[in-house]
Amino acid sequence: MVRRRRRKSPVVPILVIVGVLLVSGGAVTFAMLADVPRNAVTGCSENARQTENTYAILIDTTDALPAIQRQKINNLVEALLESTQVENRFQIYLVDATES
Repeated sequence: MVRRRRRKSPVVPILVIVGVLLVSGGAVTFAMLADVPRNAVTGCSENARQTENTYAILIDTTDALPAIQRQKINNLVEALLESTQVENRFQIYLVDATES
């Protein structure tokens, strides 16, 4: 009497491969989406090394700015903030008549 060989089921190796892929994909996703601790006042990363670029904006206020200029400056700064990368820093300096 000849015994027939049982075929091994390919289900177990496939499940192991799928499981490994899911776990590693979850780990990568978690690492990418992990929140960076932020300063409550500035919104910047608590880790100063993560700052990509620093942009300085100088505004001359030695003379009073008309409302239309104030609105233009406000729109410009908002556009810059929206178009920049997450880890860039902006510093705004006002220059007035008391500065020497």
